Amino acid sequence: MNSLIDSDFRFAARFATACGPDEFLGEVSRIIEESIKRNSEGRLRTMALKHFESKGKMLRPMFIRDLALSMNLDLALVLPWAVTCEILHNATLIHDDLQDGDEIRRGRPTAWREYGPEQAINLGDFLLIIAPQELIKSNLSSKNELLHLFTVMSSRVVAGQVDEFELNKLQSHHNLHQQYLDCIAGKTSSLFAGLAIGVGIIAGVSKEFIHSLENIFFQLGHIFQIQDDILDFYGNKQRGERGCDIKEGKVSFLVVNYLERNPGDFDILARILRKKRADTDENDFQIIEKLFNESHHLEFCLNHLEQRVDDLRSHSLFEGNRILFRLVNSLIEKILAPIRERSRVSEKMSFAGEITK
Repeated sequence: MNSLIDSDFRFAARFATACGPDEFLGEVSRIIEESIKRNSEGRLRTMALKHFESKGKMLRPMFIRDLALSMNLDLALVLPWAVTCEILHNATLIHDDLQDGDEIRRGRPTAWREYGPEQAINLGDFLLIIAPQELIKSNLSSKNELLHLFTVMSSRVVAGQVDEFELNKLQSHHNLHQQYLDCIAGKTSSLFAGLAIGVGIIAGVSKEFIHSLENIFFQLGHIFQIQDDILDFYGNKQRGERGCDIKEGKVSFLVVNYLERNPGDFDILARILRKKRADTDENDFQIIEKLFNESHHLEFCLNHLEQRVDDLRSHSLFEGNRILFRLVNSLIEKILAPIRERSRVSEKMSFAGEITK
């Protein structure tokens, strides 16, 4: 088993050698489309196919592919798992957009905005139901274990969403940081960690190795969510406007860390964040932006992100495993790419340059 993990980065399997990133993601998309057509008709089919016309970055299936290759796995073996994770992710996005009141996703109207709240709920439910079907149909010997993992991941994502609504009540500035971490652990990091656990299960590696993978990808999930929060305020997430989190009353990483350093401004931020979305205007955003700028808050948040990246790179599993080290570095680069492309942010990101290790 050690030879599987410590082997050179070879594309031994036929499918692996023939399937580059675009081909793999294309195959994931093709299977998702077939699953939708096989399981629906009429209006439901139209809504589901329309949703997947805008595919987003497809980070999760890409991460599954990259991790599988680092373990010298045939990519055909992880395709059902990649499809399952991508459909689950999209189902949660549809419900999340409705709950948050987001009107734009990936540069297009969100499902609830285009079809109404009721149909968005139906669409999200449908995707949740069909998500594990490719696993069920597969010949994987580990599919029962993967199906159990799918239910655990799904449950944790929902729990994270519940925690977020509690966090957004913003009743006090005390213990906000831990509440925030608990929230993103469920909403974001559990799915990142779960996809890695799934690849480890398919590869048949030891429980100890799977536990290390879980920890590494859990940390990657935290890094992803923190950069996503920064990007929402300072960049462009293709949501139609900047600062959607503020308008949604969301207690983001930026808010949590600002109040940790400036608890005296709690009432100012709480007054704005507790407003209904329709009542939040550009002046509210500018008030918060001014507070952030005066305290050099962006630099503080980027330093925190840098520390998390450095901590991850020093994980003990990377000792003697350069393949996995290079893989995780490449995933970090993909995660940080959106804020690196934003000039105001990237000019302050000394840690996000080209990987030289």
